Amino acid sequence: MYMKGQTHEALWDFFQSIGSDSRNPLAHYLCGLALKALGLGAEAEVEWETVLMLTSVDGVPPSLETDWVRSMAQRLLGTV
Repeated sequence: MYMKGQTHEALWDFFQSIGSDSRNPLAHYLCGLALKALGLGAEAEVEWETVLMLTSVDGVPPSLETDWVRSMAQRLLGTV
């Protein structure tokens, strides 16, 4: 939905995904993108900070997905 410009609908899907698994960094990253697109930059930053927190916790196995999501969140936050 997000890619089709249905940002509000996509945001609700991302919220549902987070509700199902709050430790899913990709869901938080995508939620941040939707929030930013809706003009909610501060809220988006909270989601991207959550990505950084989730991907830096001991015990989270590194993967291509988590590494990519972490890298993108860092870029959007300007921390790289």
